[in-house]
Amino acid sequence: MTLNPIAHIDPVGTLLMPILMIIFPSVTLLGWGKPVQVSLSARHMTKRFSIKVSHAFIAVAGPMMNVLFALFCPACMCCCLRFTDGNSGQRVSWPPSSS
Repeated sequence: MTLNPIAHIDPVGTLLMPILMIIFPSVTLLGWGKPVQVSLSARHMTKRFSIKVSHAFIAVAGPMMNVLFALFCPACMCCCLRFTDGNSGQRVSWPPSSS
């Protein structure tokens, strides 16, 4: 297991698909990386849950992080836009004064 991004490159999903999308911009394709192996032998989850349930937790973790990220980013954007005027980046008074 490594955090090195080169080790997770899949030749077709990481290299070929984006190149094809650059060559053919009207075609939408889906890219991917190499699957990550999971070892539950040294995990404390296996003491509390079965192997099948532990694998289910790990399988749900990736999509749930995508959902949380999809909620977190717009919330940050809304906060930034709420406390700035959206154009100059200068802070505006809150609550906005009615003109």
